[in-house]
Amino acid sequence: VPKETRALISGQKRLAHDIIELTVVPENPVVFHPGQYADIECSELSVVRSYSFSSPFQSEGSLSFHIRLVPGGVFSGWLFGHDRTGTTITLRGPYGQFGLHESDTVMVCVAGGTGLAPIKCLLQSMTEIQRERVVLLFFGARQQRDLYCIDEIKALQRDWIGRFELIPVLSEEPATSSWKGKRGMVTEHFQEFLQGQPCEGYLCGPPPMVDAAESELLRLGVAREYIYADRFYNRPPV
Repeated sequence: VPKETRALISGQKRLAHDIIELTVVPENPVVFHPGQYADIECSELSVVRSYSFSSPFQSEGSLSFHIRLVPGGVFSGWLFGHDRTGTTITLRGPYGQFGLHESDTVMVCVAGGTGLAPIKCLLQSMTEIQRERVVLLFFGARQQRDLYCIDEIKALQRDWIGRFELIPVLSEEPATSSWKGKRGMVTEHFQEFLQGQPCEGYLCGPPPMVDAAESELLRLGVAREYIYADRFYNRPPV
């Protein structure tokens, strides 16, 4: 059941050139399932924005979110412009149906930008038995500088029992750069890794990427009911 509580901004940490990890401490505890999101209202700005919880671990009841700087964004611009530690916001949540489904098939996780937050949260929350599943994590970004939280993902890989592959795919990396990884769109690389294995899709990020990933998984024979998606809109769709 969604609840409303005041919360104090307790920290903000730069994760990439345009992504901040925002940490807040709510006055009342917020219980959520990994994959869900909350609405953050900043009365000073009269705006409400939705962000997914980025970590299942709560030290002293704190909650964390990944916030990308949106060009012209009122809230993200405010946050990036100054250290807002100590500011009070209103938090409502949790919302959303995105989350883990029990199965032993391959988990095809596709994250675009801060779509990594709910997927990271979900993977970190999985128990030892659940970590026997095969995970293919496709992380779509423009350039190397847009990849973030890679160390945390690699720490997860080390703790994983089944196979866990991180596949970063860069769409706008200069041809002359030192990048040895995959290029283009994430969807161009699904077939190579899936090879007809039964799988489920967990898709998070900008709607065009999520739509393309869903279409490609359907084309590769994944049933629609095994594709779970969370589309990130910069503003609530009107």
